[in-house]
Amino acid sequence: RPTRPSGCSSATGEWDEFRESTTLSAAKVMRWPMGVPVLGDAAPPAPESRIQGEASLESVPSCVVGVRSFSDPTTEPIVREQVRLLRQALRRDGLAPGGSEAEEFRLAQFDALNSLNARRSEVWVALDEHPW
Repeated sequence: RPTRPSGCSSATGEWDEFRESTTLSAAKVMRWPMGVPVLGDAAPPAPESRIQGEASLESVPSCVVGVRSFSDPTTEPIVREQVRLLRQALRRDGLAPGGSEAEEFRLAQFDALNSLNARRSEVWVALDEHPW
């Protein structure tokens, strides 16, 4: 059975060319992926009315991403360093890492927050150009 990560889009803000990063702002989007319905299955139910201002259901188009896994704590300096290393590796391999003020990267986390195992995390950077 495949594991689905919880996800977090990075803070949006002004792009910093030197750091290849955005400055911080208060915006943060959390996502919990759901399974894709099989053709003919009903769409997942919309959030209940009492939480509609806090939660929404949306279809997200597919995209190709570069991924770097790590198990360190997900503090901002550690995550941003992992993103920097991923972008560096993508360029070394001839790929074009994307990123914008709208979404610089995604942080995906697997395993329960309160599990006794090390929590596996990944940073995802969309690719602007790729051979696939």
